[in-house]
Amino acid sequence: ETDYERALAVFTAIEDTYSLAVTRRRMWPTLVALSRLEEAIRGLLFAREVYLRIGLPEYAEYAHQSMRAARDRVGAEAFGAAWQAVVGEPPPDWLME
Repeated sequence: ETDYERALAVFTAIEDTYSLAVTRRRMWPTLVALSRLEEAIRGLLFAREVYLRIGLPEYAEYAHQSMRAARDRVGAEAFGAAWQAVVGEPPPDWLME
């Protein structure tokens, strides 16, 4: 179990969704480097959802920027395939532009 996984477990246990969202959003570069793109996408989607739910749309934009950066890092084709695997549909146009 990594420090990242332990942190996620703690935040989940204490129901600290904000810290969980921040941690998952910030981990995307490491997850991409470890070839865990689908996990990175799930984390970014989770973060965006939490930020919108708690009324922080400007933070949701950070998640959007991170999604675009992940796409740029791995390429549109690989990102699109991973998104499809996670979400079950192609990525939205705003993300692939």
